Amino acid sequence: MTTGYTPSRPDRHRIMPLYILIDCSDSMVGNALEAVNEGLAMMKRDLMDDARARESIKICVIRFGEYAELYDMVSVRDFTPPELEAEGRTALGAALHLLLDSIQTDLKKPNPGTKAKGDYRPLVFILTDGMPTDEEDFEDELIRLKALIGYEKPVHIVVLGCGNEVNESLLSRITDDWYLMPDITTARDGIRSFIEYATDTVKIQSRTAGTAAATAPLEILKDEKFISRIVEEETEGD
Repeated sequence: MTTGYTPSRPDRHRIMPLYILIDCSDSMVGNALEAVNEGLAMMKRDLMDDARARESIKICVIRFGEYAELYDMVSVRDFTPPELEAEGRTALGAALHLLLDSIQTDLKKPNPGTKAKGDYRPLVFILTDGMPTDEEDFEDELIRLKALIGYEKPVHIVVLGCGNEVNESLLSRITDDWYLMPDITTARDGIRSFIEYATDTVKIQSRTAGTAAATAPLEILKDEKFISRIVEEETEGD
């Protein structure tokens, strides 16, 4: 458990980076975090069954509650799902800071001089109640995020807001791809489905890397995945 990792040799193969940011604030206590822990264990098993995923994907988990903490980015083989516990507030700004630092320093960038392509674009999945308590830090990191998306390595972010007090406007400022799950007390299946959606998405991207499908908007995948049904099912259950 660290705030970064040491990249492999410069000649290592291209990796498919998968970042998972998990809200561990008090509002996530109970079924929500239990579902996250179950979902991460399921992700490990599922990716291990996929030969391409085992070789190309690296996973980084960032938890945030009273503070943010980044677990080493590792291969699927070496990934040990952390046991997450709820505590404190919602340091989403600090989590974005760790995410952006890792993207900028840990990933291999394209080199026009040698025609090296660098790593594949990062996939980022964020699960939160949507209410950062470090608002000033959040605003600063949001500026960094928009600059990174616009001018450096493209990043695709999907956010799931949990609970009936989610700040929808805030989620939409992070990404256009945000979803709501209003009833966090019965969220076990929905959260597990969100993590399964993340797993399926990164598997498809690892298989199609280097083709037109790999750079196409991920919206094309959503109709086939659980994410579109999460919102519908939770809304119908209200």
